[in-house]
Amino acid sequence: MLQALAATLETYNGYCAAGSDEEFGKDPAMLQAIGQAPFYLSENSGIYFLTTIGGTDTTESCEVRAEEGGVIKGLYAMDVDGVELYKGLYTIDIPGSCNANNIYTGRIAAQKACELLA
Repeated sequence: MLQALAATLETYNGYCAAGSDEEFGKDPAMLQAIGQAPFYLSENSGIYFLTTIGGTDTTESCEVRAEEGGVIKGLYAMDVDGVELYKGLYTIDIPGSCNANNIYTGRIAAQKACELLA
């Protein structure tokens, strides 16, 4: 697994250096080289779920946006339902791509909810 990760990083960083992702067609403005260890990874267990992605419009702080404008105070969406990550990116085609976003948005939503309780 570590050899595959190293090869993937080398390929991706090559795309970043060239300013063009020939394999997946990622927007060149979104290319960002990865080079600072440590790296963390997990292996999928073979269990997959099909779900909608981005069903709820959220802010970068995971707050749910109201239809009439503004946000709904105290309501947060995370995981793939509140994902804004996929707008303009190609990560939807990469297996396991939701895992890091789920952790990140869950953390942000919990932090914001705690701020309201403080």
